[in-house]
Amino acid sequence: MGVLFLGNKPNMVNEVSYQSDTFSSIYSLIDKKEYFRFKNLFEASRNDLIEWQVLYFDVIDATISNKPELGVKYADELLNKYGDIIADSLKKDIISSQILNNVHLFDYKGADLASQDILNNYSQFLDEDELVEFENDAKLWNIAKNVLPQTVNISSDSKLELINSFAGRNIEATIGGKTKPFIFDTGANFSVLIRSVALDMGVKLLPGDFKVTSITGEKIPAELGVAESVQIGNMTFQNVLFLVFPDEEFTFGPDMVIEGIIGFPVINAMKELRFSENHIFVPKTPTQKSYSNLALDGFTPVIEMVVNNDSLCFGFDTGANGTMLYPPFYLSAKDDFDKNYELKKYKFGGAGGIIEVDAYLIEDLVLKTGETSNSLKDTYVLISSLGEDSKYFYGNLGMDFIGVYKTYIINFEDMFIDFER
Repeated sequence: MGVLFLGNKPNMVNEVSYQSDTFSSIYSLIDKKEYFRFKNLFEASRNDLIEWQVLYFDVIDATISNKPELGVKYADELLNKYGDIIADSLKKDIISSQILNNVHLFDYKGADLASQDILNNYSQFLDEDELVEFENDAKLWNIAKNVLPQTVNISSDSKLELINSFAGRNIEATIGGKTKPFIFDTGANFSVLIRSVALDMGVKLLPGDFKVTSITGEKIPAELGVAESVQIGNMTFQNVLFLVFPDEEFTFGPDMVIEGIIGFPVINAMKELRFSENHIFVPKTPTQKSYSNLALDGFTPVIEMVVNNDSLCFGFDTGANGTMLYPPFYLSAKDDFDKNYELKKYKFGGAGGIIEVDAYLIEDLVLKTGETSNSLKDTYVLISSLGEDSKYFYGNLGMDFIGVYKTYIINFEDMFIDFER
C-alpha cells in the first residue's frame, strides 16, 4: 500500500514560508515526521497561533494520535470555515489526512471521495511517485466504497497462543467455519490472504484489481476480499477487508507458504495487546497510562525514544533482532561521530540477501521511553538511508531492547507502549 499521509514534501516548506515563524517551525517538524517534537511544540505554542492554524495542527495531531473521528471533525471545520483563505498546498495535506482517517473509520466511500478530490484538484502538489501511489490507492478505495464498516465485539478477555512458523509468529483465526494460523503483524497496513485460502474460507472477492508495492519495489497484482466474520479468541470482527494476492507471491518453497496475515486494521480494533513469550493477552477493558509514547505514521506504529532528554521517533519492529540507528541520528551529532568514532562495515540480512553498509558503532547507548530505561550494547548508526523510514526516523527499536522484558504492552486507545519485567 502507498503511504497516504505526510510523505516527504520538498516544495511544501516554501509554500508555508509566508506564515508566522511559529507556524513554520511547527510545520517543519511534521514535514520531517518529527511527531513527538511536533506534539510538544504545538502544545506549547497554541496561544501563539490563530484559529485556522490551530485547527490545521489539530487535524495532524488527531491523525497521528489514532483519533480518526476527531481528525475528520477538525478537518471538516477547517475546510468549511477557512477553506477560502488557506493555501491549496495545505488543503492538500488536510484532504490527504481525510483519506487516512476515513480508512481508519472503515469509511471507504469517504476515502474514495477524498482521493478523487486530491487527484482532480491538487495533483500539482504531488511528485511523480506520489501521483502513481495516489492513483493506485484511489482504485482500491473505489473498489471498496460499498463495503460496510468493520465492527468488533469483544465478549471477554482473550489469550491467543503464538505459533512459530518459518515466517514469524502466528495466531489462529476462524473464517467461514475454518480455522488457520495467520502471521500476526502490527506493521502490515492491511490483513492479507492468498487467493486459494480466500476462496476456501468463503471470502467474497470484489470486482476490480490494482497493484501493491512490495518491499522490493515490485508492483504485485492484488484483489480485495471481504470476510463477513472473523473470529479471533473471544473477539468477533465483521466486514473485514483483506488484500488478496496470487498464491505464488507468498510461496517460498515446499511447505513454505504464508496463507494469511492479520494486519493493522484488525489489531488496532483490539485496543490493547499484552505480548508475552508464548501468547498475546487481549483484555476486554484496556488499561490506562498517564503518558503517550506511541504515534501512527499512516498505518505504522512509531514509538517515542528519549536520548539525552530529546524526543526521537523510532520504528517499533518486533521482527528485528537488533536496534538500528538511522542517518537522522548520525546527522544530529555528525561532527562528534566523524571526529570520535571509527567508520565500520555493518552487515545485516535484507531483501535479496546480505547487505553491507558504512556505519558507526556506539558501544553503550541509553534509551528511555515512557517509564522504561535500558542500556544497549554495540548499536550501529547508519550514515546513508536504506528505505523510506530511514530518511526520517532516528532508528528502529529491536528485540535487544524489547526482548529483555517479560511482557510488552501496545495500547492503541490511549496510545502507549509499556514494558514489564
